[in-house]
Amino acid sequence: MALTAKCLVPALLISCSALSLRASAATPLVFETLSGPITPGEIAGFESWMEKFEPDATNENDAWAFGHSGQALEALGYLYEATHEQRFLDRMIAIASTGLAERNDLAPAPVGHRPLWPGVDTPAWGNQPAEQSNSSHAGPESADVAGRIARAAVLILKAPALSEQIVPDTDPFHFGKTYGERARTFVRLLDMTAEQFVVPYFVKTSDHNRFFYPRDHRYTDSLSGAQNNAGSPIPWNQQLMIDNLFQRLAECHELLGDKPDRVAFYDACVATSLAWFLGSTNSHSDSRAHGVYYTWSYAIDDAKHVEDGAHAGLDLEGLYRAYLSNRYQSVLGRSQMQAFANDVVDVMPESQGHWAGTVDGGGKGGHAAVTDYPRPNIILMLEFRPEAFPYFAKAALSAKRTVGDPTAISHLLWAKYRISENKGS
Repeated sequence: MALTAKCLVPALLISCSALSLRASAATPLVFETLSGPITPGEIAGFESWMEKFEPDATNENDAWAFGHSGQALEALGYLYEATHEQRFLDRMIAIASTGLAERNDLAPAPVGHRPLWPGVDTPAWGNQPAEQSNSSHAGPESADVAGRIARAAVLILKAPALSEQIVPDTDPFHFGKTYGERARTFVRLLDMTAEQFVVPYFVKTSDHNRFFYPRDHRYTDSLSGAQNNAGSPIPWNQQLMIDNLFQRLAECHELLGDKPDRVAFYDACVATSLAWFLGSTNSHSDSRAHGVYYTWSYAIDDAKHVEDGAHAGLDLEGLYRAYLSNRYQSVLGRSQMQAFANDVVDVMPESQGHWAGTVDGGGKGGHAAVTDYPRPNIILMLEFRPEAFPYFAKAALSAKRTVGDPTAISHLLWAKYRISENKGS
């Protein structure tokens, strides 16, 4: 069921002062107003949260990709870009350094130097517990880890005045005492992940640099039988994880003014991936007179399975990241983002307080379950449908699942910031 006027309008009529939304009395994360810039109270709440945050000790269950620590890196990146508060960048750099130090070739055993395919010195992050039979597995999620760390390098390089200043974390992993040294070390080591792991095993140069799972027996040996996806096109959410790394590294090298061939290759891979994804979407007339909306499947070779809500959030986060970069305008523009936003606002809300589990408005179990909250990543799409922001914000902050969630709160704050900025432009 589409979001009806009856559902939407009352939320729009609630004044910000009357609403006084707070994430939870038990958490420092705060959301105070539905419009305007990020408030001092919201900034203070995030600072309090980040001071207490403890990075994960391993990448089990993809903690450094879309899990606990990966979400923290993204949240801090958004808060820094919106506020330019140096403390957010400093904490982001410290957390990113910890994540990089846990890479398989850099960390001591048992966290690192596992028999991770294709070898113990693989510059990637295993995502399975060491005691499991598939503990040698690593996949496209490693690119997402690297991309989230690379975002810290991008933000440093965008602030050249910081280059010779000392990073306040005392450089525990010897990645560089100054901001400039730290960024260059990040880029050098993350290029290794791209060039030694992602490109040779997941980029099919014979097929326009599209992304496929490898057929390498070392990869298939690292999987259980039910997960054997060798040779198949990589699903969209994982393609956008690879795009994350390539986009961020392209940005880094462009800011450094070096390796133009690598920049061109990384950007070409991202553009190909985005075009492949967008070419697979189904366009529908939006009954709410907002043009069209898109639906799509989990993967190019899985058209029968409409994308579920959990993976759709990762898809949309990746598309939004690419859109913000302004690097792929020939492929991905505002009209496409509007169509995805129309799906989020006009199709996925089933009824008051419930969101569909699939992008076509349906719902099943597991990742496709109907929820009583908007999934945090889809909040980014509200930049393109700002009139729906109050309804989504109130629903997100009322749901137990998103109370105190740094992704939900940071995305709400970022969306509010972007809507405010766009109104003033």
